Amino acid sequence: MSFATILRRLAILDRNRDLAYPSAFDLGEGFPDPFLAAALLVAKYGSLLVLDSPDPADLLPLLTLRQNLFTDPQRPIRVEPGVYPIGAPCESSPVLITTNFSLTYFTVRGDTEAAKVPAHLLIADVDGMSVLTAWAAGKFTGESISKMLAECGIGEKVSHRTLILPGMVARLSGRVEELSGWRVLVGPQESSALPSYLRRLPPGAFLPVHG
Repeated sequence: MSFATILRRLAILDRNRDLAYPSAFDLGEGFPDPFLAAALLVAKYGSLLVLDSPDPADLLPLLTLRQNLFTDPQRPIRVEPGVYPIGAPCESSPVLITTNFSLTYFTVRGDTEAAKVPAHLLIADVDGMSVLTAWAAGKFTGESISKMLAECGIGEKVSHRTLILPGMVARLSGRVEELSGWRVLVGPQESSALPSYLRRLPPGAFLPVHG
């Protein structure tokens, strides 16, 4: 792996134009520990990596590593707060809420998509914290959730008033109902259980509000 670093240093510091090109590494055909080598090369100027495996489970960690090389470790990676459609939701689709920590968002989104149940996903602005961290910091509270329900426009997108809350903060359900007037269902503690949870929800859980 130091070879890749040496090549890049020669190209930049010694201005060697013959080496000023992307570097490719063939890690297939029985290369020992190819994914360990690939992880090292991603951070050491390996521009093009050739691997034998087409398995997404092998490749996704490498892509994630590459996307996070130049992030500030002191600032949580976050997504924009707001209302995100999952599939093609309608006015009777479920409404879920979670925080804007990027890992939380992509995990919840992926598991909701796996359920094949169109839904509205509310992403709360908690400075990029996970659900439990944001709750402990006083940023994901009954007050903040109720405020988001009132201000994000979700009430105009759905005909019901039912919110699915992360199971880790089930204790907030009463306060959210009291402040917002929405009915709260407590979801699973782990998002991996969302597919079965959403598929089991009865249609009566999202009846229109009358009057």
